[in-house]
Amino acid sequence: MPSEKKLIELIPKMYRWNFENMSLFVFIKAQQNVVPTIRIDQAIKNYCKYFNISEDDWDYDSIRATYIRLQKEFLNGCKHETTEED
Repeated sequence: MPSEKKLIELIPKMYRWNFENMSLFVFIKAQQNVVPTIRIDQAIKNYCKYFNISEDDWDYDSIRATYIRLQKEFLNGCKHETTEED
């Protein structure tokens, strides 16, 4: 039986991300694709404004830490995918 690729192995982990985490990750990545010069800080502010999230709902430092963690998980999965030979 062929082995699964690392990126495919990442998909179940992504399913475990809750909606807020997934929407944060996708929202920031989409902003970076549209405006490549946007900083993560500004993208987070835009996310909070768009979804009407106050500091009491989800504090800024936690949002930033969550995004960085998700990005590392995603990039590690992608890195393993590109370094493996088929």
